[in-house]
Amino acid sequence: MNDIFRCTKCGHESDTWTVNCAACDKPNAYVSLSRSPSPGIDASPEHSAIAILSDVETQNESRIFSGFAALDNVLGGGFVRGSVVLLAGAPGAGKSTLALAAAAHVSQEYRALYVSGEEPLNRLQTKARRLRVDVSALECCTYTEIGLLSRVLRQEHPAFVVVDSLHTIHNDWLRSRPGSPSQLIGAAHSFVRIAQALDICVFLIGHVTRINNLSGPRSVEHVVDVMLHFNAKGKKRRLFASKNRFGPANEDFALAMTGSGLVDA
Repeated sequence: MNDIFRCTKCGHESDTWTVNCAACDKPNAYVSLSRSPSPGIDASPEHSAIAILSDVETQNESRIFSGFAALDNVLGGGFVRGSVVLLAGAPGAGKSTLALAAAAHVSQEYRALYVSGEEPLNRLQTKARRLRVDVSALECCTYTEIGLLSRVLRQEHPAFVVVDSLHTIHNDWLRSRPGSPSQLIGAAHSFVRIAQALDICVFLIGHVTRINNLSGPRSVEHVVDVMLHFNAKGKKRRLFASKNRFGPANEDFALAMTGSGLVDA
C-alpha cells in the first residue's frame, strides 16, 4: 500500500504531505489516504526509469467512429482510445442527443456505456425511441460517485463511455457539492487516469455559462485531451474544437437538428 494525500478543497492528490495544497494553496487541507498502485499502471523501477525518447515504442492511434462525419472530423478522425473528450454547450443545443446517438452507433461494434446523471433511465429510453436510434446493445447506468463509477469501469471495461454530465459527478471524500470547482477538477483528473489506464474513450458532457464558456474552472479544459463546443442557432448546430491533442483545432463543422435528432449538414 502507498500513502497518498488528498486536498479536501480541490481534490488534488500528492505523494507527500505539505502545509499548503500544491494546486489550490489551501493550508492544512491534505488528508491521508492509503491506496494500492492503480490498475493498469506499473510503478516498478523498470517502467518509471528515465528513457531515451527515440527508443520509446510507439503505437498507432486506434480510433472509434461516432457515426457523425462532423463529430469524427472535428476530432481529427474519430475518438482516440485512452483519451477524454469534453463537449460543452447551452441547454437544448443537443449535447445529450449527439452523445446518445454516438454511443448507440459505437455499441454496434464495441462495448459502450452511457452514464446518465442528468435523467433517469426510463426517460433516456424514451429519448432513444424518439430519436429512432438502436440502443439494443447500449449499456447504461446512473452512477455519479466517482469512486463507485471508477470501480464499475475497471470491472466492466467498456471501450466507449459517455458521462452525461461531468457536472453531476461527485467524490464523497470532498465536502463540496457536485459541479463545484473542486469536484469538477477532481472528476476530470479521475477520468483521464481511468481512460489512460484502461485504454478507453471517455466522452464527457459539460454545462456552459451565459456567455458559452465552460461552467467551472478553466483548468478542467487543460486536463482533458479535446475540448469541443456545441452552439445552436435555430436548427443549425456549430461544432468546433478549441483544443485537440490529436488533430486540428478551431475548424467549424455543421450539423442540423431534425424531428428525429441530429444529422450531418
